[in-house]
Amino acid sequence: MTLEPSNILLSKSFLVLEYFLSEYSSRTEIEDALSKIVPLAYSSQTPTDFTITCQLPQVLELALVCIPNNVSLQEILEVVSSFLAECLAYSQTPNTDRSFEALFEELPPIISQAISLQDEEVINSAKRAVDYIDAQASRFGYPIDSRTSVPWEKKALRSMFFSFCRSRILKHNDTNPGESVVPVLRKISGSPFWSEPLYEWIHGFYMPLVHLSRFIEIPPLSDFDSYLSTSEQIELILGTAIEKNAFTAVISDTLIPYLEHQPGLWNEFNQWLVRFGDKTINEPDTKKMATNYTVLLDLVRQDNLLRAISKNREVLDDFISILISTIYLCPKAILEVFVSAKEIIGSLRVFKLDQGVEGDALPSPQETVEKMYQLIRPTSAFLKSCEKAIETGQRLYGNELSLIEIVNLSTSDSSTQLSELQKFIDSESRYGKNSRQWETLLSSIYWIFNNTEIFNQVDSETLDEMIFTKLLDLKFFNIISNVFLAEFCQLPEDKSHSIIMKYAWMYYKRATNCNPDIGSLKFSLACVNLIGNETPDVAQLRNLIYANKALMNWKLSFKPGVPVTPKQILEIDEPYKVIYRILELNEGSYRNPDALFRLLKMLIMGLNCYDKRDIFKYADESDVGPEELNPMLADVKLTCLDFASTDDTDYAYNLSVELLGLAVDHKRKESPLFRVISDKWFSFFQFVKNEIEGSPSIEMIDRKLRILGELILVTPAEFNIPVLEQWQLMNAQKGQLSNEAKGDQNSAAHTSTNTPEIPGTYNFFESSGLGDLRSRLQTSLKTSASDILNSADSADIGRNIIGRIVGAK
Repeated sequence: MTLEPSNILLSKSFLVLEYFLSEYSSRTEIEDALSKIVPLAYSSQTPTDFTITCQLPQVLELALVCIPNNVSLQEILEVVSSFLAECLAYSQTPNTDRSFEALFEELPPIISQAISLQDEEVINSAKRAVDYIDAQASRFGYPIDSRTSVPWEKKALRSMFFSFCRSRILKHNDTNPGESVVPVLRKISGSPFWSEPLYEWIHGFYMPLVHLSRFIEIPPLSDFDSYLSTSEQIELILGTAIEKNAFTAVISDTLIPYLEHQPGLWNEFNQWLVRFGDKTINEPDTKKMATNYTVLLDLVRQDNLLRAISKNREVLDDFISILISTIYLCPKAILEVFVSAKEIIGSLRVFKLDQGVEGDALPSPQETVEKMYQLIRPTSAFLKSCEKAIETGQRLYGNELSLIEIVNLSTSDSSTQLSELQKFIDSESRYGKNSRQWETLLSSIYWIFNNTEIFNQVDSETLDEMIFTKLLDLKFFNIISNVFLAEFCQLPEDKSHSIIMKYAWMYYKRATNCNPDIGSLKFSLACVNLIGNETPDVAQLRNLIYANKALMNWKLSFKPGVPVTPKQILEIDEPYKVIYRILELNEGSYRNPDALFRLLKMLIMGLNCYDKRDIFKYADESDVGPEELNPMLADVKLTCLDFASTDDTDYAYNLSVELLGLAVDHKRKESPLFRVISDKWFSFFQFVKNEIEGSPSIEMIDRKLRILGELILVTPAEFNIPVLEQWQLMNAQKGQLSNEAKGDQNSAAHTSTNTPEIPGTYNFFESSGLGDLRSRLQTSLKTSASDILNSADSADIGRNIIGRIVGAK
């Protein structure tokens, strides 16, 4: 095999330089060796197929691999920078007197012996060295282009310096992973071969990964770039931000500069977003799914990220479409997701997008985010529609409807919409405890109804009625009055009136006691108070409730040991039954006729039973006059008289005198008051006929005679005879007692002449205002009963008797 001398020379030069660089005895020695190779490198610019060229790229490759790692990076970079500066100077004024053979002078024995071998062995040895060095250089990303002729121009030398610096930094990182080279880079930034690509690589690759290494242990930089695909690199970066919850630091210091360093990486970022979106919508764990949407929110909260994305319109459109697709395809109703989604959309609205068409709807849902986002064209109007849909989803959270289901609800039939609306109202009402909360809830409900098409098959009156009944069910009467009726309800007055009264009667019938301050009766009264106008039905129920309250002053039951309930009162067909029962069960209750009268009035009005008795028409006092002249009050007092006549003669007497006096005063006026008392003449008669316990006194008999005297004037004519006969009987009894009293007085005259006279008949008549009625009555009694009976028919008997009594001389 014939060997070209130049190949032998190149091989020997390569091996000698390799030796000096590998040994690196001193910086001076290395600089001297590199300086001696300059003429050879300059003369070797001619392209060749031989692998050993000693051209500048191969010399730098040799320095990259061979200079030991214990040499400081700064020194290495300075040495290389000086070498390139010398090359540049040499190229401008080549010195033909300089010989590269100086490289071989005064060589150490070991290398001297190596290059003294046979030429073939030297060349093979050099080739093996080249293969090894190429392999090592490739590992650190150094371009293997040693066979390529490179012009000795500053631009080309800067490019070579960049390649060397990048690879040497990667090599340095392999052995010193925790050491930052930033200080070194600052110091060499003044090198004439410092270039923009080197600056961009440092700030777009090295520095971002240095920042990332603060959070996790990353692979050596050489492996990161060589063994991780672009998608894996982005996954590592964003995975760190998520795992360490360090979005601001990782995105600003690592992700953004890293993506901007290489063209096309923003599309890779969007593809990561697509994969993350598909992973999210298929996540079976609800909590993890919500967390993933929080991650998306954390991304859009990074203003630096949004500004960087907005530089590329295509990337921005895809970014927005992917986020919307991930939100739209969420298969579950998760409150945290709605909250995050709402903020995400709000953040996206800062971008200047095309206006679009108002009401732009979401397209039909697809199976994956990958397919979905390609159908979306983001515009301002579209984002507004999305925001409204998300707002609706958040407000309808209790219905457990996904965003897709909510959007589809607008095309459902009325029954489905009504069902979901009722479910919505039921779920929302669980959170309302006071007026402020309910105002918020109602605002939410009506916002959906008025601002979306979700419930387009339901009219506003139906919504009002549904909410009204729910609030009445919940017994939130203050909220109904102060919030719902005042701010939201648009129901016609008659409709709201009907709903309220329905609930008022329902609560009344549910009541188990008569106290309107507690329980269902309280709720019934609260319903009534919601109605501003005192309509007849309102007045009826209000009176019935107040009647129940009045009943609390008495013992009352219709079954032994079972207290009366409001419902039992409602079912009573005769209010007087209540009055009778009170008088039966409550001792002395007859002494409160006024209270019983008021109770009776309320019962009559509350039960609306004016037609049960003719007297009940006087329950409404508007046309009656003073209460004391109300015929129904007199009727109640007469009932009390019946109960008092046997137990409480003093009270019965006073009540009788009161009632008979009223009757006599109104006899000639033909008033209803007179007729009521006259019709109950027997109550007085029965009281007079009741036996007096013990020996009767003249005073007691005088009382009864007074009652009989006035009763004769009140009693219907056909019943005067028994009254008169009783009067005669009582008068005779009084006479007997008077005679007995006189005999006793005569026998005791010698004891005391000052004994006071026992009140007699004359005193009674004088005090009663009847004058000499007694004497006239005595004269009248001389006429036989047969004369009286024969003097007139039965209808005139009473009047004839009265006439004879009053007119007797």
